[in-house]
Amino acid sequence: MSYDVANKLSDAYQNKDKILELKNSIVSRLINYAKAYYIDVYNMSHMV
Repeated sequence: MSYDVANKLSDAYQNKDKILELKNSIVSRLINYAKAYYIDVYNMSHMV
């Protein structure tokens, strides 16, 4: 395998890792938002 091919594979794996990190960050933020929203709605419905 040539150096260029190995280098491109390495870059691709690094990009994949960055994409997965970003995806996981977005998912965890959405989960936290959903929990906070659910708690707010739940608390509001019990106040009425």
